[in-house]
Amino acid sequence: MIISAHIFESYLKYPFKCWLLCLGEKGELNVYLDFIQMRDNFTLFNLCRKQAEKKTAYPNTPFVMFHLEGMLASINRLHDRVNAIVKLLLFETRIKHLRDTKEINLRQYAILTQVVERGKPLQIDELRRAPWHEALYAKLGDKTKQRDLSGLRGQGLLYVDEKCFVWPGFIRSK
Repeated sequence: MIISAHIFESYLKYPFKCWLLCLGEKGELNVYLDFIQMRDNFTLFNLCRKQAEKKTAYPNTPFVMFHLEGMLASINRLHDRVNAIVKLLLFETRIKHLRDTKEINLRQYAILTQVVERGKPLQIDELRRAPWHEALYAKLGDKTKQRDLSGLRGQGLLYVDEKCFVWPGFIRSK
């Protein structure tokens, strides 16, 4: 993919949206469309028309219920996305506070910000081989690397799952 000026500008304006897209999230405008495609809209409309011809009480109830269910699905999806955004913002605020109070060092803060900004989990070996990670520990030993990662895991700021993927502490693997 070629990074054009337009794409880069969009990233600068909407970094969280880009992060969600990297995670495979799709836009909210598609939720209602997905719901409509899931049900046969024409069949439902036809059912309501036939019920009205038979003078059934409240013939449009199925059609109204269909749209209400679609709205509820959209609202629930939006609620989940807002919760994800709040979790991310609270996590970022927490790690900044820990850095400012020196409860984590600058190397640990750099690791956390890199993992969060990546937007998806990475293998622990991939983390250790990353150029930015190697630069952080260029003049330090392996014990310091291990101590920093263990400290982050101990505080619940990093999570390493059973497949050795590294996740930010506010996310658990699915």
